[in-house]
Amino acid sequence: MLPAITQTIKEKYDLSFGPYGDYNLRDEGWPVKNFYTYNHHPRYLVNQFSLRNRMAILSEAFSHERFYDRIFSTYSFVTEILNYVHGHGQEMMDVNKMAEANVILLVKQQAGKVKKGVRFKMVPLQKIDLTTYDYLPSQKEDGTKTYLRTSKKIILKDVEYHAKFIAEVESTLPRGYIIPKEFSNIVDNLRKHGVVVTELGRSQKFSGEVFTVDMYEKASRKFEGHFMARATGKFVIAKRSFGKGYFVVDLAQPLGNLAFYFLEPESDDSYVTWNFFDAYFVKLGATNKPIEYPVFKFY
Repeated sequence: MLPAITQTIKEKYDLSFGPYGDYNLRDEGWPVKNFYTYNHHPRYLVNQFSLRNRMAILSEAFSHERFYDRIFSTYSFVTEILNYVHGHGQEMMDVNKMAEANVILLVKQQAGKVKKGVRFKMVPLQKIDLTTYDYLPSQKEDGTKTYLRTSKKIILKDVEYHAKFIAEVESTLPRGYIIPKEFSNIVDNLRKHGVVVTELGRSQKFSGEVFTVDMYEKASRKFEGHFMARATGKFVIAKRSFGKGYFVVDLAQPLGNLAFYFLEPESDDSYVTWNFFDAYFVKLGATNKPIEYPVFKFY
């Protein structure tokens, strides 16, 4: 979508749109050789759409541009996005439906056999020619070096665009998860996101894995009102019986990828990360000894 839309915007409005990101003058100096996009986490809504088998485009104007320029560029961008969707709507819906079908098919055919990423790092995607403002080196009163942006526009050649994410930590894709009755708050949250959660009508045995939390730590500073948590450990093969009323999340559903990202204990945007398990972990002494993550992963 974006190449076609940006080309149309250039032809109709004479606006030059480029990839979203920023560079780091403080660490790299000028001219820069690297350009970085925003983080991958689904907490940023535009990212979560892909886990929901939908498309999304982030529209953001430069904060340092004149207000009327920001209004004009944003209006032009949104207008051409809508025009593109109007002309390709059926094709886009077909892609979305295929993505949903692929999620379900992968779980049904490959559960327990394939791994998916749960923690990621940003790496270079490609080299680009970056249109930007020029900067002049300067010096602060304390003697430290700084850079002053000028009004001159230049093109930096062969800038490394960091916009690809590869897995640092992977976890086996299960058929689903068993959630204990006492964690109904997690079930409520899953359902708010649209994830289908059912309850066991009778006692059943499941084969799968349990996760032992070897290290549990929390950030020292708040992010969005949360001291973000992190659990590291290992999965161990296990068989368990669960009684009537336990919650079941079968990943063979359209939002299977989203549920996987939420329920994997080592995921960087999981319920562990967002403190849903804090009280449970503290009660069992997770900061001092290994404990078991209460959500069972079955195949």
